[in-house]
Amino acid sequence: FPVTIPKEVLIKVSESEGIATIKCGRSKIPLPTISADSYPSTPKITDADTFAIATDILRDGIAATLKLISNDETKPALAGVNLAEYEEIVDDEDDSTRFLSFTATDGYRGSCIRFVHPELSEKLINITIPARSLKEVLHITQAETEVSLANNHIWFHSHALTVISPLIAQPFPPVRSILANVRLKQMSGSVKCDRKELISSLKTVASLCEGEITSYLVDIAIK
Repeated sequence: FPVTIPKEVLIKVSESEGIATIKCGRSKIPLPTISADSYPSTPKITDADTFAIATDILRDGIAATLKLISNDETKPALAGVNLAEYEEIVDDEDDSTRFLSFTATDGYRGSCIRFVHPELSEKLINITIPARSLKEVLHITQAETEVSLANNHIWFHSHALTVISPLIAQPFPPVRSILANVRLKQMSGSVKCDRKELISSLKTVASLCEGEITSYLVDIAIK
């Protein structure tokens, strides 16, 4: 038998009772509500530093670093990804090259991926964005994302999605310079380890080694 699907949904709100009634066809669902005044207001953009960044750079940078953020509540400075601009002379060139880097560490491991990128703003950016906010940025699909910085908050704008997030106030440690100077240490002898755990660890590290990673060396510590 053919089934007729209702095309209209009726929503009726009773402010005195605090109930919103949703009706569609034969279905009728009452839902409790709260006053709109109780909903937290979003910060306003005033005197914001606004720039555009390619969405594929955002996605690649987040994917390469997000897995290594710290979940330790005693290390709030490491609970996000550091986004920073810096200039560096590459291959004895006369002029310096501007890079945009994404860096994360949990205090033991670290990952840093960088991209050659033109100047984004008048001041060199050095901010740390919470991991949960960056997971939402991965849903942006348009080619370019507009980013605004103001009042210790960051806005990611796209045609269909806007992500607003406070920045992590604690200064991010200089992990990028540490990763860039990793040195391979010689060691001798043999060790035994669980095969499954070793393969799982190597797969985790391998997933981070995509793109122009600052260091291709893997530091294995035996204690």
